[in-house]
Amino acid sequence: MTARTLASLITAAALAAGLAVASAAAPSAAASASDVYVELPVNGGSDAHTCAQQDPCATVAHAISAAGAGGTIHVGVGTFDGQVDINQSVAIEGVSPEQTVLTRPTVSYFAYVVGVTAGTTELSDLTIQTAVMVGVFVDGTGTVAGDHVVLANSGCALMVESGTATLTDSRVEDATPGCTGPQQAVTGQVVVDGGSVGLIRTQVLNPWPNQPAVRVRAGSFTADQSYFDDSAYDWDTNNSNAVQVEGGAATITRSTFYAFGTGVFTAGGTSMLSDDTFQHDIMGVSGWSGSTTVVRSTFLGGLGALQYSVSVAGSVIGAQQLQGCNGTITDLGYNLAAEHSCGLTAPTSREDVTDLDLGPGLADHGGPVPTVLIGSSSAALDSIPVGATYGAAAAPLCPATGATDARGLPRPQAGGCDAGSMELLATATVLHAPATSAPGVEVTLDASIDLADHGVGPAELPAGTVTFRSDATVLCQAAVVSGAASCTTSALAAGRRSLTATFTPTGGSTLHPSVSPTSTILVGTEPSFTTSSTRTFIVGKARAVPVRASGSPAPEITVLQGHLPAGLHLVIGAGRAILRGTARRAAIGTHRVTLVATNLAGVDEQVLRIVVRE
Repeated sequence: MTARTLASLITAAALAAGLAVASAAAPSAAASASDVYVELPVNGGSDAHTCAQQDPCATVAHAISAAGAGGTIHVGVGTFDGQVDINQSVAIEGVSPEQTVLTRPTVSYFAYVVGVTAGTTELSDLTIQTAVMVGVFVDGTGTVAGDHVVLANSGCALMVESGTATLTDSRVEDATPGCTGPQQAVTGQVVVDGGSVGLIRTQVLNPWPNQPAVRVRAGSFTADQSYFDDSAYDWDTNNSNAVQVEGGAATITRSTFYAFGTGVFTAGGTSMLSDDTFQHDIMGVSGWSGSTTVVRSTFLGGLGALQYSVSVAGSVIGAQQLQGCNGTITDLGYNLAAEHSCGLTAPTSREDVTDLDLGPGLADHGGPVPTVLIGSSSAALDSIPVGATYGAAAAPLCPATGATDARGLPRPQAGGCDAGSMELLATATVLHAPATSAPGVEVTLDASIDLADHGVGPAELPAGTVTFRSDATVLCQAAVVSGAASCTTSALAAGRRSLTATFTPTGGSTLHPSVSPTSTILVGTEPSFTTSSTRTFIVGKARAVPVRASGSPAPEITVLQGHLPAGLHLVIGAGRAILRGTARRAAIGTHRVTLVATNLAGVDEQVLRIVVRE
């Protein structure tokens, strides 16, 4: 719809209602961009003024002309009535959404508070509301960029016929029963009839009962790190859908849906969902018709998670009040479900999983939207290997770089990607232990726990326990304090021992458990020969004499230098050797043999004098 057509439609509707229509003066082509100011009459505003800071005008509509293309309109404190038509680039800045309100009285024909048909309109720090009409209407080639804006208490808070609208760090809330669109009556807080609408870190709250929060009939809709909440109404009185896709395309990433009839309902068009969280909805996602794909998302505590025809990959379907799935679910792999109603068939998927270890519900785990925690003992951890893909097009499911979870945390963090909407932050545990020790002696073991470089703001400090092990044997456990843990043990057995430290986060933590690289400790005492260094043998007479060495572990005794007399040999045992045999006459004399006792703790030598006589 063009600006000329829109103006004609509004004028005709007004005349049919017997209303007078005032002609809005078009901005002068020669007008230069400037900063202009609007105040209520009680604060000195008048449209007879120049709109300068010390001479403010009284209405935003009048200030549009005074600002010129590219100008900025500073709107003061109060509620400002009147329709605002914009066909040039302009910025409208309020004091704050609580203090600056744009509205207009109810009329009997299609109307809006702010209508944009050309140029880029930047809205910030204000509220726009109107009872049964449209808050912001975008048509033609118009573009609206809203930042810290509240669209509230309107029949349709935002309607886009063509052009573009984006809301960042904003709220859409408390809808009235609907509005009359250019073509017909329509319901929905956000209505996309063409063009494109994007929500970034924006909250969409409390649509009118049984009406969608976002209705997509054509064009494209995107939402990223946005929060949809209908908890003001319970399931008995409301069956609203958060996003209802009847045509066009919806791409929803890293967003959360809470307490809706259906989180995302596709009845025509295409819906692509990734890294999203669905909690306490009657149904998380329904694919009535069209195409619906869900990737790396988490479902918990609704009546059901997936319904009708939905393709799903890398997702966690936790316990639901009825059952997880109902309909034709296409398993694209790496899914985990608490029961078996989804009929998962991919070899990388699992049903009846008892160790999902999900949090009880939505909570603030960092990032702009609440999420459902995947615990540190969950089967979802690292369950998607790096490089995994899904679908016929082999779309990346766990790329080595470039993917994030609902909080903005880079994926993967550890050995692979976590299934579901949340990735636990990787930790690195480092073990510090002495290189040697003696058996039964107290040894102090220390561990430090470091967080991965995540780049999304502060993370929680490591808290939990560290378990120190010698091979598979638990030596001791210690609590983590200020990122470190320490304990003392005397349970190290003699030998070459492999030590590890395992960090286990406390319940409710957003940190990934980790195991330290293996450290080796040599547990033992140095060997020492303890028997006489002289042995005598009589020719022709058999004899056996021991050669012993202390040390732990028991040292091995071998001949380092020299040769044993003819007829004698050395029998080696644990920590000892036996010199035995019958000396021959040819061996008469004194023989010197150097013996060596060796264990992991050290070496000792002994020169053994062997005397052979008659």
